Amino acid sequence: MGTDDQDGFPVDGEGPIRKVYKKPFAIDHYAVTNAHFQDFIEDTGYITEAERYG
Repeated sequence: MGTDDQDGFPVDGEGPIRKVYKKPFAIDHYAVTNAHFQDFIEDTGYITEAERYG
């Protein structure tokens, strides 16, 4: 993970290149469609980070 490229953002933890280990996680077999995401938002009132932070 990471980068040694000058275009990286060290403040975001993008560098240096390093090994990372992740615990197993579940992932859906199919992508979420915009229609399904819209249903989720309407059902839950979820606000995205983009909406929250502008």
